[in-house]
Amino acid sequence: MLVLLGELIGHSLSAGWVASRLEERSERVVSATLASVDVSLLRRALRVREAELVLDDSTRVSLRALDVAGVPIWNLLNGGRDVPRHAVVESVVVRRGDYEIAARHAEFDRGAETGALSGFALRPMPGARERLRPGTPTSYTMGIDRLEVAGLQILLAKTQPASPQTRAISAQTRPASPQTPAISAQTRPASPQTQAISAQTRYASPQTRAISAQTRPISDDDGVRASEVRVHGWTVSVYSDRRLAGPPQPVVLPHQMFREMDLPVHVDRVEMADGTVVYEEVPPDGDRAGRVEFGGLKGTLGPLDNRASDTLRVEAYTRINRGLPLGLEIAWPLASDSLEMSARAWTSAFLASVLNEMFEPNAGIRILGGNVDTLVTRFSVRSGSATGTLSATYDSLEVEAVDKRDTDDEKLLLSLLFDAKLDDRHLLGESVGEVQHDRAATETLFTFLWFTVRSGLMSLIGA
Repeated sequence: MLVLLGELIGHSLSAGWVASRLEERSERVVSATLASVDVSLLRRALRVREAELVLDDSTRVSLRALDVAGVPIWNLLNGGRDVPRHAVVESVVVRRGDYEIAARHAEFDRGAETGALSGFALRPMPGARERLRPGTPTSYTMGIDRLEVAGLQILLAKTQPASPQTRAISAQTRPASPQTPAISAQTRPASPQTQAISAQTRYASPQTRAISAQTRPISDDDGVRASEVRVHGWTVSVYSDRRLAGPPQPVVLPHQMFREMDLPVHVDRVEMADGTVVYEEVPPDGDRAGRVEFGGLKGTLGPLDNRASDTLRVEAYTRINRGLPLGLEIAWPLASDSLEMSARAWTSAFLASVLNEMFEPNAGIRILGGNVDTLVTRFSVRSGSATGTLSATYDSLEVEAVDKRDTDDEKLLLSLLFDAKLDDRHLLGESVGEVQHDRAATETLFTFLWFTVRSGLMSLIGA
């Protein structure tokens, strides 16, 4: 009886046994290494001091101090889909290819319907920027000090994870199969074959959809839901060397990827505070990066839903290059296959020269002086084509064209110096540029928006 009671209250399992169980039962884990595994069947709790999981030949997951409570332990070890009552991990690191995703602390409480994440980072491995090559010209960095979720519900179907159908599909696609190296070599992200396939399927090939229909959760009530997500102290940095762009390839836009997720996601509202977004780009015919920084970024967006036809509404406020105050409103129907949206952006008074960090390397335009009192743009996007206006009141604006590859004054290609002095600041109609840009299939969302606004600015100054 005492022995049985001990088994029910707590037991230290062989780490090797648990690892082999994961490798046998999980469809994702190729190999596992664990240290110090403790379970309590009575409290339905599991503690793992350290774990190292290999998901495929380029993906590794490291966990430290994982505590899971309120879940049938044997179901969990058998690959079940039960959601725990409470889960905490003190450190998690995912390494895939040239990138690493890490979090200092993550926690989920099913009863309180809350979740939290701190110390999150997505970063390239050391030297990744130097390893940029034709076909992969862009690197990304992201960080979040603190993310909090309210009204969080994680609902997963109680499907049999080891069904014959699923195992048959898994046997064909599992990374540990003998065919994997050959398949991996053929399907690396930068390979011409993969890019050609991606261009044809656009995440919607019949084969992919058939497999997705067989393996995704069967219940319409499954997925992740939250009433509010609050993000504090976050950064996003993008560096792109377009000289390495290689043959143009179609780009799948964020809303298209979001719609294709197997897991349904619904978030009523996202609140962002103290954010910074930095975009650096070396143009195809330049030799240095233009830079634009959105600092002190705050705002709200919602609803986010990858199954409904709701329109995502975004309101944001920021400062561009530490000097240009900007307000932004966007209405974006996420259910549309093509890019559809309406947008309005406006500024208050600023020194025009703050635009030089992005204008000189990317547009060949240098602003020598002048003040902008107001600047407003409104445009609509229909099937990827943006049209609208950009209007401004400004004073003593001086502009010149420069060589993108060298900004020395002695090597100016052309001077477009002019003084645009407006005696009547209310003559806004006299300072209107036309916004007109058709998205190329190879343009990212950020590039498209930048080209759209730039078309209005260039029209405004007569360049």
